[in-house]
Amino acid sequence: LAGAKKVLSDMLAADPPVYPDLRTANTFLRGCLKLGELPEADEFYAQLPNWGVVPDAATYKIMFQLYGQGLRLKDMLRMLREIEGKDSALQGLDNAVGLNHCTAQVACLLGQRKAGRKALERASEALSRELTSDAQFDQLRRRELTREVKILQKSLEEEEDFDLVGALQRTLAFPSLRGGGGCQHDEVYEALRRGFGIEQCFQRELCAEEDFRAQLRRCFRGASLRFPRIFGTKKSVPTKLEVCSGTGDWVVAQAAAEAGKANWIASELRYDRVYSILTKAVLARAD
Repeated sequence: LAGAKKVLSDMLAADPPVYPDLRTANTFLRGCLKLGELPEADEFYAQLPNWGVVPDAATYKIMFQLYGQGLRLKDMLRMLREIEGKDSALQGLDNAVGLNHCTAQVACLLGQRKAGRKALERASEALSRELTSDAQFDQLRRRELTREVKILQKSLEEEEDFDLVGALQRTLAFPSLRGGGGCQHDEVYEALRRGFGIEQCFQRELCAEEDFRAQLRRCFRGASLRFPRIFGTKKSVPTKLEVCSGTGDWVVAQAAAEAGKANWIASELRYDRVYSILTKAVLARAD
């Protein structure tokens, strides 16, 4: 991201300045999503009006993914109100259904079931509409979104709360270590703070910051991880690792199937995929 920011800075410092266009803006925001740089995305998005950039459907989709990754339910609901009635913003199933599904998912994770049900109702209504001209693609995407909506509906029917904090405490976000070396718990905490919604957990009093950081410290011995403390297991069970876990369907299913028999680790480079894995694990109640 540093390289992209340098290019942007050079563009703005030129005489006359060269402002980013919509494609550039969406590319930068997508990079923030993948790299877990939510504060950078906020700062950049706020500048779009000054550069004469009007957000499109892709922009709103990326921002919703960023807000979702940050567990920022209020910002998601605010943006839904802002774009209500804007056909260009809600173009395609990914936005008409996806934005509401994303909102419902975050509401569910935070225990806000009423807001989650309302968002799911809007998603279901959008799914019931006729196919667009891209009928074949819509049919495939519609099946995927329908499956995701049904999973969330089933989760909302359950009375037991989800262990979002526990899942975040087992999520270790490491900063880039291209130069080699180890990583301490404070660096992991900062990467989690920038890339995920742990501050929302503190603000909503789902947990205390000092308790969260204390648990994170217990999971490290210097730059080494202490897996029994990460998983909270007393008996000796094998620890299994999936490299490049994608969006997490397979590894979450394995963790659920082998609960108590093995500990599973999902590894991914992209923060947006880590969030997808985390969300699926929480909703499946898989440790």
